[in-house]
Amino acid sequence: MKAVSYSGRGDAFSTAGTVYIKDASGAVQAHELLEFIPHKNVFLLLLDGITSLERSEAYRNAEILVRKDALLREPGEFFWFELIGLGVYLENGDCLGSITEIIPTGSNDIYVVRHESGGKSFVPAIHDVVVEVDIEGGRMVIAPLEGMIEPDAV
Repeated sequence: MKAVSYSGRGDAFSTAGTVYIKDASGAVQAHELLEFIPHKNVFLLLLDGITSLERSEAYRNAEILVRKDALLREPGEFFWFELIGLGVYLENGDCLGSITEIIPTGSNDIYVVRHESGGKSFVPAIHDVVVEVDIEGGRMVIAPLEGMIEPDAV
């Protein structure tokens, strides 16, 4: 079975053990991960019970889910679901808005921050800009690059 990982890590599935496939109807089935092979920009997975091309066709465009604690991540790495909804603050304490979307790019993600006024800012997920991420506190502190934030955004 061919899979695309949104985790940004090449080894995303390697420690999963069990994966959960959610089909178009919303039904979820557990399958043991037997083999994991990175291949170009995708991953080839051999799952218990899905051992032929014909059988895997039934799962085309299905979601493959893994338990959060089964994923590898480095200190300072966050899951998208942890970042969506965080309040974004400037270093001086002014609230810019909250993260409503994350856009993956080739080099770094872009956080879409919706202002209370309805406007939005695009914040690159780079160490020069993102000063602090406090998941428990529900906030991110940024040091915007010059010209990144419109003067009337805050």
